[in-house]
Amino acid sequence: MPKNISEKLNSLQIRLRAITDHDPLKIDDTGEGRWMTILISVFVILIGAVLVHYLLFVKTERSIDIGTSAVSPETTTLDTVGLKKVNEYYNNRSTEYGRSVSSPGQFVDPSL
Repeated sequence: MPKNISEKLNSLQIRLRAITDHDPLKIDDTGEGRWMTILISVFVILIGAVLVHYLLFVKTERSIDIGTSAVSPETTTLDTVGLKKVNEYYNNRSTEYGRSVSSPGQFVDPSL
């Protein structure tokens, strides 16, 4: 004969509580133990997160030591020919943009 729904839920609740509460006679129905577990877990997670972020900040705050061997006069001089080409390219682009903005657009009337 099948049990009604409330009895099934009650037996399921008792089985789920048995996972953490080993003595079914000492089951706390008020929920204080559960709330205390949740509260302590949240504080432990928060303290751990703050500690991890602080350690990450300390590690990334240090300056990078590149060294002086990477900097030489050959690597610090600029390629003037390349700069002139780039400057000329962008000047041409700006004049083309000015012409296209000042001229009326060629629109085709779709109703014709």
